Amino acid sequence: MSIATTAPVALRATTSIPALVQAPDPALTFPAVSTIQQFAPEPMHGRVLVPAAVQCGAIICLDRLISSSCWGLILADLKLIANALGVSHFVSRASTVAPYFEPNASPPNHRYHLLNACRVAQTAHGRWPQFIFAIIPDRDTWQVVHHLGLMEHGVNVQCVYGHLLLNLNPSIPTRIPALARALSRLNAKLGGCNTLPLKIYDPMYHTLILGVAMAPVRGRNSTVTSHCAIVAAVDYSKHHWYTTTYIQVAQTHRMIHIDTMLNYILDMIHDSIARVLVVRAEIPPDDLEFVVGYETDQIKNLMSTRCNMEPRVAYAVPWDSDHDASSAEDYETVTIGSNPFAVPFNDFGGGWDLAAIGKYLNSLTFDLALDNRPTEWPAPLKYAAAAASSTQIHYISGAPKTLYKPLQGYKTLPRIVASSPYWL
Repeated sequence: MSIATTAPVALRATTSIPALVQAPDPALTFPAVSTIQQFAPEPMHGRVLVPAAVQCGAIICLDRLISSSCWGLILADLKLIANALGVSHFVSRASTVAPYFEPNASPPNHRYHLLNACRVAQTAHGRWPQFIFAIIPDRDTWQVVHHLGLMEHGVNVQCVYGHLLLNLNPSIPTRIPALARALSRLNAKLGGCNTLPLKIYDPMYHTLILGVAMAPVRGRNSTVTSHCAIVAAVDYSKHHWYTTTYIQVAQTHRMIHIDTMLNYILDMIHDSIARVLVVRAEIPPDDLEFVVGYETDQIKNLMSTRCNMEPRVAYAVPWDSDHDASSAEDYETVTIGSNPFAVPFNDFGGGWDLAAIGKYLNSLTFDLALDNRPTEWPAPLKYAAAAASSTQIHYISGAPKTLYKPLQGYKTLPRIVASSPYWL
């Protein structure tokens, strides 16, 4: 008998408990100086053909993960990009507000701060703002901004997710294309005309990131049983993770019902998916090709049925030199953090070779669901292993020790953090 459970997780720990969880250390996360002092527009986001006429605007930061020092860098980069695109008046004629940087800032009230930002702009420029440019932490905030701007006051709105501006991995800059794309879209919304092509290339937009793990459990009988777990997040919202678990009674390293579990995930996400990046727990070398082939087919068949298109899939699995001797295949490997990973399957295409996949996986070596602290393993694998191992509390006889040991110095959060998912 199989049991399936789902647990959507929408974690915003930094906004609900600011006293317990601190923002990332700017010295660790952000460069000391602006990263685009010599920014020049490329064909994909060149100078606009016709800049929109703007007299007044408001720029506001609603993401508490962005520190005051990082906010200064973002504004400097925004001004440089606006100059390069030919829309410098978007920044020079806008008032900037960052309400959560104040000492002893009150709990989040996005609606209040948005209205206050509009009033600040009105006082400074003598008219109600024509646009709101907002740095936001999640889609819930996006809905608040759009409802207040478009539906209540008829103000054009352009949002940018804060995690795209953090530049967690300097080798994969995300701030430049994110700000350039946002300014180009804002220009079009305000009546301007952009340089073709209108769609700016975004390499990982609408990519589903999966962490997949299995943990052995021991019940009252000797039947081989595994607790399977999948955690998932979409690339543009890496703080928001979904969880699905399944009890599998079979002596195999395959996740037999991975399509059923993924179907639950897609029901919760409600978004179109173009790529699926799977960070899989360790698989014995002799079974790797068979397991990855089976699970890849299951994922592609499900996605083809739901989305009427076959997605591109890439797999990454922990690997070491001992596996090379016992495997018939010679897999290409990348180093993620300090751990080697094999990439036995990758059909992302579009320039996403082994090096690009490795860089992107390294950008996931942070505790994305909690406080962005660096982690030894990629966050999807860390969360999936913790979720799969958590089933031992349901069995009287206990369960074997998991292969994944907790990191040295990892501190358990106080019980007051009720919004944390059970696997953190």
